[in-house]
Amino acid sequence: MAYATGTAADYLDLLDKLRTFMLANDWESQRYTTSGEYEFIAKGTGLEEADEIYVGIRTFSSEAGDYYNWELCGFTGFSSGLTFDNQPGAIASSPNRPRISLFDDSIPYWFVGDGRRVIVVAKVSTVYQIAYLGLLNPYLPPSIMPYPLVIAGTHTGYSGERWSVQDATHSLGVMQPNCCNTSGTESDILANPRSSCRFWDSQWHGIQNSYYHANASQTDWKALWPYCRYNNVRFNSVRANINDGSYVLVPVILHMRSPVQGIFGELDGIYYITGFNQAVENVVTIDEVDYLVVQNVYRNGIFDYCAVRLS
Repeated sequence: MAYATGTAADYLDLLDKLRTFMLANDWESQRYTTSGEYEFIAKGTGLEEADEIYVGIRTFSSEAGDYYNWELCGFTGFSSGLTFDNQPGAIASSPNRPRISLFDDSIPYWFVGDGRRVIVVAKVSTVYQIAYLGLLNPYLPPSIMPYPLVIAGTHTGYSGERWSVQDATHSLGVMQPNCCNTSGTESDILANPRSSCRFWDSQWHGIQNSYYHANASQTDWKALWPYCRYNNVRFNSVRANINDGSYVLVPVILHMRSPVQGIFGELDGIYYITGFNQAVENVVTIDEVDYLVVQNVYRNGIFDYCAVRLS
């Protein structure tokens, strides 16, 4: 697994640097256009000879709106004759896709990746963005969940276009302790996800962790443990180890509560870490492995941190 850090000149340069990083770490470029807004589609070679993992990033911006962002997508293949929106197996067109909020200024970044997935952490002024593009570490065999592709960002077109927006719709898709203020139905979740996964039925499903609506009990069914709402109180009590001050990391697990209960796999390289005696950009070392501590966009409460493995 490779790791790189640095500073990009702006949101376009960040994508150019990410492309260079990915091509050096078991990804192949399928399309890269830099006329106007940038568009990048890549194929990951995975860990097995037959693996083919397709992800895409498209920039979009508005000088009047003062936003300069990325739109994220996953695919099942690539065709040179098709547009970004019409690639095989694409998540339905915007605003249904996860996005991350950047800007037209210098952006410190951290990239982590291999041929299965890539993680982008970007610091935009005083807030933090994470993009996750690639596979889960699945618990189910390929015969049941053959292509567990996850695409996660920090917002969709529903709200939160600018990096400075502070509301429940602007949240790390790999955490999401807060959610959209829609009705909480499955269609709403799919239409406004900050993270999506291609499930066993070969369909994209939005993932949410909590619902501030009367329909919550009906739809609290695809979530990322332990960041899901019903665990907040329990994990708010987690502290560093008493003996030596070290931290315990907890895997982030995709699971379902209803209509049936099940667990499907873990995000690769992202973990829950307590915010107790913690600060963003801390580097925590456990068993000689470094982890970057990242806060949930603008939030810095005790439940608002995750750790990204840097090796």
